[in-house]
Amino acid sequence: MLIRRCLKCGSLILKKKGIDSYCLPKCKKEFEDKFIKKGKRTYGYIYKITDLNDKKRILKSTKKNNWITILWNSMNKNRIDNLKIKILDSAKDEEELNEKEKYWKEFYQI
Repeated sequence: MLIRRCLKCGSLILKKKGIDSYCLPKCKKEFEDKFIKKGKRTYGYIYKITDLNDKKRILKSTKKNNWITILWNSMNKNRIDNLKIKILDSAKDEEELNEKEKYWKEFYQI
């Protein structure tokens, strides 16, 4: 069993396997409605991970295919309850993804 956080609300949940990590179907729907635009291709995401112990912040972009895997790999290096993950934005192509990543890094001064 793995302890994970719901991608929408951050609640701790137990998962046997898989990467679909939501505490309730409602959370999954709200998350997908916000970040997966219907009828539009999403190329990638920009996300921020904050370590709650030392307040270090990481801001990265990732392609759609592997963004959940990257989040969980980051979380598995630390205790899950010490990390706060926030998905900031999504992009439709590589150019937009790079522009938005630069914007968010400047915004958060990372």
